[in-house]
Amino acid sequence: MQFQELRQLIRPYIPALLLDKISSLHKRRVALRMLGYIAILVSIFVFGLSVMSAVGGEGSFANGLLSGREPKFYGLLALVLSVWSFMFLLQAFYYSFFLKGLEVVLPESIREKIPKISYASASVLGSFGRVDVVKDVLNNGYGIEVVNRLGFSDEQIVNFLSERKEPLPLSAFRLNSTNFVRLSDIFDSIYKEDQGFAFLLSSRGIDSSDLRGAADWVERVLEIKRKNLRFWGRDNLGAIGGIGKDWAYGGAYIVKKYATYINDMAMRRTVMEGKEAGVEELKMIESVLARKRESNVLIIGKDGGMKTELVYRLAGRINTRKVSAPLEHKHVYLFDGPRFVSMLGDKNLIEREMVAVLSDAASSGNIIICFIGFVEMISASETVGSDLISIMRPFLSGSDLQIIALSTVEGYHSVLSRKGSISEFFDTIKLKEDGSEETIKRLEDKALILENTEGLYFTYPAIRSIVDGALRYFPDSTMPDKALDLMEEVVGNMRASETTFVRKDDVLTLIERKTGIPTSKPGGEEREKLLNLESILHQRVIGQDEAIKSVAGSLRRVRSGIGDPKRPIGSFLFLGSTGVGKTETAKALAGAFFGDEESLIRLDMSEYNGEESLSRLIGVFGTGKAGVLSSRLRDKPYGVLLLDEFEKTDKKVLDLFLQIIDEGMFSDMAGKRVNARNLMIIATSNAGSDVIWQAGKEGKALDKKTVIDSIISRGIFKPELINRFDSVALFSPLSNESLSKIARLMLDKLNKRLSKKGIELQITDELVDALVTVGSDPQFGARPMNRAIQEYVEEAIAEKMLRGEVNPGSKVTLNKEDIEKFREQKGVS
Repeated sequence: MQFQELRQLIRPYIPALLLDKISSLHKRRVALRMLGYIAILVSIFVFGLSVMSAVGGEGSFANGLLSGREPKFYGLLALVLSVWSFMFLLQAFYYSFFLKGLEVVLPESIREKIPKISYASASVLGSFGRVDVVKDVLNNGYGIEVVNRLGFSDEQIVNFLSERKEPLPLSAFRLNSTNFVRLSDIFDSIYKEDQGFAFLLSSRGIDSSDLRGAADWVERVLEIKRKNLRFWGRDNLGAIGGIGKDWAYGGAYIVKKYATYINDMAMRRTVMEGKEAGVEELKMIESVLARKRESNVLIIGKDGGMKTELVYRLAGRINTRKVSAPLEHKHVYLFDGPRFVSMLGDKNLIEREMVAVLSDAASSGNIIICFIGFVEMISASETVGSDLISIMRPFLSGSDLQIIALSTVEGYHSVLSRKGSISEFFDTIKLKEDGSEETIKRLEDKALILENTEGLYFTYPAIRSIVDGALRYFPDSTMPDKALDLMEEVVGNMRASETTFVRKDDVLTLIERKTGIPTSKPGGEEREKLLNLESILHQRVIGQDEAIKSVAGSLRRVRSGIGDPKRPIGSFLFLGSTGVGKTETAKALAGAFFGDEESLIRLDMSEYNGEESLSRLIGVFGTGKAGVLSSRLRDKPYGVLLLDEFEKTDKKVLDLFLQIIDEGMFSDMAGKRVNARNLMIIATSNAGSDVIWQAGKEGKALDKKTVIDSIISRGIFKPELINRFDSVALFSPLSNESLSKIARLMLDKLNKRLSKKGIELQITDELVDALVTVGSDPQFGARPMNRAIQEYVEEAIAEKMLRGEVNPGSKVTLNKEDIEKFREQKGVS
């Protein structure tokens, strides 16, 4: 869409745009308010003088001041009123164009044609000249607000514009949007067509989705302001309650004794913070409550405020008359069930008061009771011998009362699902967690409130980082609660640091401090480790280049921010015979990159091959016993998960890890999510080692496909499980050259232990060659080498120490004859 076509779209807003160019809306509103105050003061002054003159007579001060000057005073009053009237009419004229195209809930009697462009977009397009579109956008008020929300200061934008060398002329500007032009469409087009602007954003780590998100936020805030300014619309007038609408109903004094009415202020605040989510669920709730009989609803959701928030939003819709006729004039009361039972304690008293409350609500005719902690109330009443469901039955089946009950998922399955009367009288609505987009909008609304109360300024990348961080690093909490909690912690940090601009890095720093998981850009020592990770790992792992390159590349992708955040850091299947370095690679990775080998979680999967294996890993629901895997991952969410002898585990366990590798998440015995997205998962297996060994024996090159096909044909692993791994690495048998290097590494480790006693072992080529000769077994890799060093080197040194031949400060030299001597003593030929 070219600019000439766009000019036609902005025509409905042109009068308002012209007035905005002359003077901003804010300045005109201030001027109108000041003129109003002046008109009131002049009116009071003139009227007061007239009254005082009439009362005081001819000799009074007022009469003297007014005498002969009445036309001037009245002329001044007429002038002020005329100017005020002109400004008022001008503002009304402005609003008739500025407020076009607003979405309304309650239909208007006069329906105007809706423009195909938002006002903010029209304002930006209306500011275009012919020389540089980017400069025009960034000098427009809405354009400035967008880049501010991205984290740029006004000074940075001025510097960018002054240094621009290649402008984007109007003739080169194209817009891809066809249905409705939004502010984000304009910025998206500029991002694609102007390399300088795109480079400016990318240099600050801002991508096109951040740009669109910031533009949508600015535009959404403007739409809210426009709706509030249209005070004469049916949506706003409908929110004004009638004077006598509640007079036809009863007082419900007993209900008020135990329950809390959701007042207008609480409704307004909750609706303002969460108006973007739960729309479908809210419609379902209204539909059930509007029925003539058995209009009761059970809302099931995870721990958190979403269930209660929906009730607040329902009350808000009732208050603004945006519900169907059967729900008009209803009052919603929150009834704390567990507190009610614990406060009364006695069975007879509980039952009597419950009947009184429900009878009072039913007779009033306009009350909806919402039971908070419904499951806990039922369970607590049963401990004193009371069956509250039976007590409530006549009211649940009647037509005089609507009841909302709130329950957690666990509470529903453990208590309510076993009671047939629940499904008989209640319609159940199961809530889903908010997605990222819904949560971002919630946080945007919350940010506006915090900006007013705390004096902060939130950037859009900071908002997005809070949501992404809550999803990735705190999976056992529910959205949007965990994101809102994290936002409050960010505010606390900013308050303590006395800074006002909330950026992405501020959020990442907080998350890193809370979890111990690196979230910010790698720098300094970490960057050097990432760039040289292969050589660092090869200091401990000899050969096996394929596996080393795979794990190093995976870590670099994740720490550079281009990995999949919804999967583990990396997942690898290491195939090969015993002793070729599979487990050592995992240990080396934990030590080199993740700090130390303590960050390694090692599970011997051969121990999990029975019927109870899955329960041992994720826990047992009946007993509440925690699982080994879920507990250890919660204790160490960042590091390496090593699954040794993976092929020996139970089939159900393999299915569990298929999910973990694919999603980076699994649920424990209580249904709580466990996060595995910050782990490097390495599974080792001897499966296919015979094929690898045979290929090496025959001098053939290793063929990965042949090995994998052999494993699948034997039914060891399913194809879908193997395909879930990021990489399958074959560990080839060790050559004599590799064994020599391994022998030196092992002898170096021995030397470190000996140095604590002041002894040094001379590592010679002769000693290494002798160990390779006696410690070489192609089928068992480096394991025989380790035994050879223990039996022939360590024991030789130990004997020399006991005989007094080796003392602190001594240097020990062993040769081939010494090794052969010990072999003869042990009867090894």
